[in-house]
Amino acid sequence: MPDLQEELHYHLLAYGMVAAAAATLAFCSWALSRRGPWLPLQRARRVDWDGGQVTFAFLAMILLPSIVEAGLLARGFFHMIYGQEPSSIRQHLWSNLISFPFIIATILVTLYLSRGTRPSDLGLTRARLLRNVTLGGSAWFPLTVATLAVHFVVLHLIQAEDHPLVDLVKEGLLPWEWTLIVAEALAAAPFLEELLFRGVLQGWLSRCSRSGHIAVMVATLLVAGLPYFFAGPNKEPEPAPLLFALFLVPGYLLTVLRHGPTAVFTPREPEPPLPQTADSIRAGAPPVFDYNGIQLRNQATHALLFNPPRRFPLPAIFGSSMLWAVFHSSVWPSPIALFLLGLGLGWLTYRTQSLGSSLLVHVLFNGVAFLVLVLQQ
Repeated sequence: MPDLQEELHYHLLAYGMVAAAAATLAFCSWALSRRGPWLPLQRARRVDWDGGQVTFAFLAMILLPSIVEAGLLARGFFHMIYGQEPSSIRQHLWSNLISFPFIIATILVTLYLSRGTRPSDLGLTRARLLRNVTLGGSAWFPLTVATLAVHFVVLHLIQAEDHPLVDLVKEGLLPWEWTLIVAEALAAAPFLEELLFRGVLQGWLSRCSRSGHIAVMVATLLVAGLPYFFAGPNKEPEPAPLLFALFLVPGYLLTVLRHGPTAVFTPREPEPPLPQTADSIRAGAPPVFDYNGIQLRNQATHALLFNPPRRFPLPAIFGSSMLWAVFHSSVWPSPIALFLLGLGLGWLTYRTQSLGSSLLVHVLFNGVAFLVLVLQQ
């Protein structure tokens, strides 16, 4: 049986197994939840972080694993585990897992200390959790079918590159190393990517200025063009990821021009409310209160709170999906299908104002890839 047909066979088997789990999970969460609409009333989360915090979050994701890996090498961690220095793929797997909680803590603590951002502002909330699980389990079916269909159509035209985890399995795994792969593929990677791309980046893009969207376009081209910076003298980098980015950026630009902001600079969010003080009472100015009975700074803050700046969801969903797909360019041509999946994940996050649905879809989607890896063994 040709390799493509064999891979399709494994994907169908894996899809059926995960579909059974997704259907069971969606039904149980629906049965336990209160009856009501699947989607909540449309609203917008508070977004008061800026491009500096977004850049810092991405730098934390990129740099911390390398710092952790260097520390593990210096301490002889890998020699203690394996008796020798393992392959770079094994080193990356360990460093990604160990650095994962530090990356999450760095992002959340930095946003809270600098902007007062709470996890719920990023979509990490228990509100409507069961309904979001039902929605995510149900949305996984069409999103996965569409993504896999695009993937196999592309595979008819383009030779695929193996994922690093596939290369690791080919090297031969110790039995307990499968636990590391499960933790990486089904927990660490989905949670980090959803928090960073759908929570931090998409939230900021929904209210940033045009200059912020231009920065994302530049970042997309830089990420796609990285192989040209690190290519050896006798190795020609694969041009397809950069061409794919060059194809997406004009569509993103058109979306920003038609459905995005017109301002050059990002409008400021309302200042945090201050408690009413004795001095403000003696001043004689009429106090202005929010819904919780807390006095606001002034009438302008009141206007911003009850008439917040506009949000622009379409460019935000497009931009976060584009950059997320390009970040997977090392496993070409997966970014083509992942861009479609990213659009679905971005819409779920925007519409529910929660990462619950998109995170579940992401985990289940990675579950299919993991089962294919297991079935091939």
